[in-house]
Amino acid sequence: MEYKRVASILERMTSLLRAAREDRWVEVVADASSRVLSPWSTTQAAGLDIIRSFFGGMGSLQDLVFSEEAGNIPDGYSPDEANARFQTDLHELYRLIQR
Repeated sequence: MEYKRVASILERMTSLLRAAREDRWVEVVADASSRVLSPWSTTQAAGLDIIRSFFGGMGSLQDLVFSEEAGNIPDGYSPDEANARFQTDLHELYRLIQR
């Protein structure tokens, strides 16, 4: 598992979520990031469990869309740019945790 790569993606996602004022998700994603960097395998595993919860089910992080209607477009991004960046990161994360 490429824990540092996973954490790097999570940190980039956290920055985007913070800029979008998605405070609930900022906390969850930042928590997962700190856990996967832990020296303890059980804590790393807990971080991976959090990440797995991002995918599937109603209300998961995968469902998040940046839009004018939601009022959550990150500063410095268009909705299309923010959604493209976010989806790219989610896909990369999913690929990494499947290994």
